Amino acid sequence: MTTPRYLLRKNFLFVTVAFVVVFSVLYLSFYRPYSETFWLSLVERDKIIPTLLFYLFAIGILLSSKSILLALQKSKDPSGVAYVLAVAGEWLLISALYVFFSRYVIEPHLNVSMRLCLSSLFCVFTIQLIPYTMCVLYASVKDKDEKIAAMKAMTRKSEISIMYKELSQDFIEFRDNNGNLRLTLNAADILYIESQDNYVNINYILDDKLESYLLRCRTRDVEELLKDREFCRCHRSYIVNPRHVRTFYSGSTRGRLVLDVQKSKEIPVSSTYFQTLEQMLRPEQTAPSR
Repeated sequence: MTTPRYLLRKNFLFVTVAFVVVFSVLYLSFYRPYSETFWLSLVERDKIIPTLLFYLFAIGILLSSKSILLALQKSKDPSGVAYVLAVAGEWLLISALYVFFSRYVIEPHLNVSMRLCLSSLFCVFTIQLIPYTMCVLYASVKDKDEKIAAMKAMTRKSEISIMYKELSQDFIEFRDNNGNLRLTLNAADILYIESQDNYVNINYILDDKLESYLLRCRTRDVEELLKDREFCRCHRSYIVNPRHVRTFYSGSTRGRLVLDVQKSKEIPVSSTYFQTLEQMLRPEQTAPSR
């Protein structure tokens, strides 16, 4: 079983870290009165610095774990087991970190008891359980939504191709690194493509709704696929469809694009691709930077 693709997006991985940290603060505020081994506090003067240091190291452990998952994606998609092992590693290391701080920072003469270890393991496990469960459920739903939207797009392409065979050339087939066909889209429906580490996120319109599909593929392969069509690279991380540009807010050497689809984010334009994009746009699509 592979990990849901949405869960492995770089931005989502680090949002997960933020979610865990925020939830931990809320949880520990509730847990404190019921524990004899709890010492974290942002109120007591002698505990503020140790608490901040503990959180700093704990966040470092979480970020390191997510970075390892990102690194694993360079060769293949991490399995569900790999994700669980990464989370288990976080659990054990942060629990050990709490015991270490309790013994060597808070109370240097404290004996490390089984009660302290079990309390630390239970507390960290509970803190991780709810945020990670919610994140996995959300990622699974988003992943299924992407697959359903992709199936709809493929079905529509087949129906149109049967009726109008001459229109088949307007469709673009996106394949993953293994050559497997994952998505087929009408070129006119594609808004932009965003590079995300070892993936590309294809943003497109389907039934007047903004959809996206995360494809394990190199950006340069997609750029090669689109080279003979009216697409333009506007940033090292973005390839845009000029026909969907509503306004290009340009500065002297860089700018940003506002697309003609509601809820679509603004696309940055870097100096490297500034002139090429400017030449592809109509005069009415360009405006001074605001």
